[in-house]
Amino acid sequence: CSLSFGSASFRSPRSVKAMRAIPLERLFLETDEDERPVAAVYEEAARLLEIPLERLQQTLYNNFITLFPNP
Repeated sequence: CSLSFGSASFRSPRSVKAMRAIPLERLFLETDEDERPVAAVYEEAARLLEIPLERLQQTLYNNFITLFPNP
């Protein structure tokens, strides 16, 4: 199972703790209802996860390709 977190989740210490506890290979970020640019959401998530932004970006891309492979 994969989990997706949005920026509203970033304000909840329990949600941040949960986001840190799951394997990165199961993580997605929700950006549809955020008024900020996607890049800002990714930057905040990377900061909260204490990982480099580039690693988060690559991981999320890989997660997407794994879940939705090209036919």
